Amino acid sequence: MLHCSFIEDKIEIVKNTKHFETLCLNCGKDEGDIRYFLKKMQKLRNNLAHSNHMRSNFKNWGELLETIKICRVLTFEMKRFL
Repeated sequence: MLHCSFIEDKIEIVKNTKHFETLCLNCGKDEGDIRYFLKKMQKLRNNLAHSNHMRSNFKNWGELLETIKICRVLTFEMKRFL
């Protein structure tokens, strides 16, 4: 199901899973931080997909790199649950 859905749907599925709290802990962040990074991840995806300037929704390169790092950790952790 996750492979066929849009990123907004995937994010909602991840946030509503019973493993979300564990997923957050495994990433070393609290739920609020992960929700923030999921929103940033969605903005990053949309900017890349629609050829917008990649940094338009990021204050600095550090914020962009942190979002990418959390995205990688989340992806790894989600694969463990699937």
